[in-house]
Amino acid sequence: MKLSSKFGRGRVTALALAGAAGLAGLAVALPPAGAVTSTVTPKAVSVAYTCKTSTGTLKPTVSFVVTAPKPLSKPGSVSLTGFEGTVTISALQLNAASKALGNAAFTIVAKTNMVVNATDAKTAAVKVLKTPETFSIPVKANPTNTKAFTGHLPSKAGTVGPWTASKAGTMTFSAGSITLDVTSPLSETVTCTAATNKLTTVKVG
Repeated sequence: MKLSSKFGRGRVTALALAGAAGLAGLAVALPPAGAVTSTVTPKAVSVAYTCKTSTGTLKPTVSFVVTAPKPLSKPGSVSLTGFEGTVTISALQLNAASKALGNAAFTIVAKTNMVVNATDAKTAAVKVLKTPETFSIPVKANPTNTKAFTGHLPSKAGTVGPWTASKAGTMTFSAGSITLDVTSPLSETVTCTAATNKLTTVKVG
């Protein structure tokens, strides 16, 4: 995409990562009498991301909540339930974005998606969203941003998958890239990659 400004493209577009996921409870069904039960506890994982833009690099942290799948007795289908993530953009970063565009006030608009990867799977990468979600981030004129912005991706906690286990062993699920297609106030596509990205595991066989 053609960039529409020479000022602060990286700082502004990387802020679009704030469209990360919202918290929601897990529905628990009672098993039939005599059934073998398994307690699955949601786990919070903090993942460091690197967003390389046309003018620099930002390193936000995304907090994911993931429910580990139950072990599989043999290779088969597996999904992640209760998947949610939250990103907070500090007031300092919002002011920096405003300053980069002449201390202007504006709203960042972007379509966002991400992938989750799995080892020992027939298809490693699975998109979190079938259709990218559009979200908005209001930015006040510098230096009047005093509160952090918190966004959600996906907008509601849900299920990611399925993957098909290719063999017995341990499948490891990790946070993949986040793609930001920013349309306002500038036009730029940014891909954010995860560093320490292990989310959870499941035993197979």
